[in-house]
Amino acid sequence: MRPIHKNRKILETKHHERVFTRGAKQRFHFENIYGLMLIVDLVLKMLFIRKIGLRNATEVGLNEVELGIKGLPRNFDGCRILFITDMHLGGIDYLSENIINIAKNAEYDYCFLGGDYSLRLSAKEVGRQLGKIVSFLTTKSRVFGILGNYDIYQIAEQLNDFGVEMLLNEHVCLERGAERIYLVGVDDCSMFAAAELKEAEQGIPEGAVKIILSHPPELYKEAEQAGYSLYLAGHTHGGQICLPGGVAMVVRACIPRKLVKGEWRYRDMVGYTSCGVGTTGVPVRFFCPPEVALLTLRRDGNPG
Repeated sequence: MRPIHKNRKILETKHHERVFTRGAKQRFHFENIYGLMLIVDLVLKMLFIRKIGLRNATEVGLNEVELGIKGLPRNFDGCRILFITDMHLGGIDYLSENIINIAKNAEYDYCFLGGDYSLRLSAKEVGRQLGKIVSFLTTKSRVFGILGNYDIYQIAEQLNDFGVEMLLNEHVCLERGAERIYLVGVDDCSMFAAAELKEAEQGIPEGAVKIILSHPPELYKEAEQAGYSLYLAGHTHGGQICLPGGVAMVVRACIPRKLVKGEWRYRDMVGYTSCGVGTTGVPVRFFCPPEVALLTLRRDGNPG
């Protein structure tokens, strides 16, 4: 695991109070306007739907998706990835148990963690809950992780100690028989401006099949230009509070709306943006259920 990125270090040590409101790129993040969140919470209570939204937010399900990947080696056809992101532990009770129960009943080859592990917990409590989750996950498969915009570097150190292979602007080779694909993990590009894509893929053979794991989907153009076949992201929560039909009211990232949740395609690159497990702002969900994604990779054109 690489040392802390210089941009992340500056924000974590000198401007920690501003990390979640503006960040390195001076962006607006509505969930940190606490007065607005109180108003939203009050309106939901007045409409007698807050309890419904909270119940929706606790009902984490397994979403099974098949993704057709161009150039996927034959030995990786049918490879399954358990993708868990945006836990935001501390926001909703019993999420740890829900995650473990879902993973217990799922069959998969690798587990990817997409960042944003906590919300308001102390580092000690985050470590306790993450340790409980990861100690189970690592008994079933190799587990790889990255950091999100709500995470501090200490969480990466804790996860590394628990057996998670943290990818902070670095990559790992996944092998099946004589065939290989490469998983590239980048640090957060939204708040911390700490993603270093070129540095992360140094040493990967030209023409290799590459998967990028990035907390936000915002690097989709750079990833496609760099020849990635699959882009996995979270961060958006799928909108969290959506209109009927799942139309997101807030996108949370500088991306086209088609990238907000679910499967998408940009030119030759396939992407998947998970709705995530937890919540931020108000702990409710409407028309956007929380998920752990089980992604089955298929050779492009193979219906499985």
